[in-house]
Amino acid sequence: MSKSLSVTFRVTAELVESFTNAVSESGTDKTTWLIDAVRHKLSQPDSNPDYRMFALAERMEYKQHLNGKV
Repeated sequence: MSKSLSVTFRVTAELVESFTNAVSESGTDKTTWLIDAVRHKLSQPDSNPDYRMFALAERMEYKQHLNGKV
């Protein structure tokens, strides 16, 4: 699996609210949502097996967090 790196950036308060709402509506976590958005903007498909595994692990961790198991 490829190594993941942390990326930090700033956005306006209005974007934070829209971003938070979009993440909530998507049923995923912020990391997965942002990776999907970046891939979409770069016209890169989700076909990379490493990415799919990473996204699945992120979704599983998020669901466990929602269920209070983490």
